[in-house]
Amino acid sequence: MPVNVSDIKAGLTAAGYEVTVGAGVRARKARQDTLTIDISVDTAGRIRFSAARVTEPPSVSAAARRGITITRENRRLTTIMYTLAPEDDVLAIIREMERLERG
Repeated sequence: MPVNVSDIKAGLTAAGYEVTVGAGVRARKARQDTLTIDISVDTAGRIRFSAARVTEPPSVSAAARRGITITRENRRLTTIMYTLAPEDDVLAIIREMERLERG
């Protein structure tokens, strides 16, 4: 199904995402350094939703060389795929994906 890029852009913007339009739509939202969500929608209406959530506080240490800092994080990566149907409400689909990611 060909997608209406302006509707998708409007839906993602309304949901708080930073949106870029090109051959499809790409969007990103970060919340307080604990969750980053990336969404891409291609021209056929396929959505790829990827969320990286920090699962533990990061550990920070200094390396032997002065000025180098090492940060280690444990993250849970969730990927959800979906193909839009003509009757789909993009904002409702995105909200459902966000809900599913939270578990």
